[in-house]
Amino acid sequence: MSETISQQTSPLVYIVDDDEAVRASLKLLLETHGVGVRTFASCADFLAAVRGEGDSPPASCLLMDAHMPGLNGADLQEHLRAAGRDLPTIVMTGQPHGPLAARARAAGAREIMAKPIDGQKLLARINQLLSSLG
Repeated sequence: MSETISQQTSPLVYIVDDDEAVRASLKLLLETHGVGVRTFASCADFLAAVRGEGDSPPASCLLMDAHMPGLNGADLQEHLRAAGRDLPTIVMTGQPHGPLAARARAAGAREIMAKPIDGQKLLARINQLLSSLG
């Protein structure tokens, strides 16, 4: 994509998940409800996209899997916090009370959602996060 993240001005959700089918289904769900989406197959891909960018665009949030190869969701949340990026984050995990979820929450994740994800609850939470950023 030629558009950089900082050029995006409408509500945007970044989806970071190593499972292509999950990324595609979440993208379809959100776009069907009028939410802009950018997807990434790994935390490293996401970081490469935001490297050198200024602050996160207005009205944006991050939706990511906790368990991924390489950098996991907790690693990414800790990295964002250390870099001073306050990007509202929803972490998806099959182990919502596990150590990765606890690390992500301690690093500032706003929500830990248990898999399988309830689409309506996810949409409601994303709308809350986006509207709170106004």
